Amino acid sequence: MRIQLAAILLVSAPALAAPGDEACKRDLFMADAAISGSFRNMEFSGAKPEQQCPAWRRHVEALRKASATYGRCAVGPVKAGKTSELNGSAADFQRLIAERCKGK
Repeated sequence: MRIQLAAILLVSAPALAAPGDEACKRDLFMADAAISGSFRNMEFSGAKPEQQCPAWRRHVEALRKASATYGRCAVGPVKAGKTSELNGSAADFQRLIAERCKGK
């Protein structure tokens, strides 16, 4: 559920950048696109762990990069909230990887 919530909240990313900061608006948009693409890749990765595990690892990387972008570009309480959500989702996937992807 937390993972889906993070994806939904990322939709408004460009509006969260500091006023006048076009680079951050672009970066937040790209973070949103990376998370969306990562979700699509996970959906189509297959049912076997050897197919899912690489997709989960790529998703963790996308979440971490998006968290760093929010940490750099978001303003106000959104900054702490978004980075916390994204880091929490990354931690959830890391636990899943640790449980199911040993050697895969």
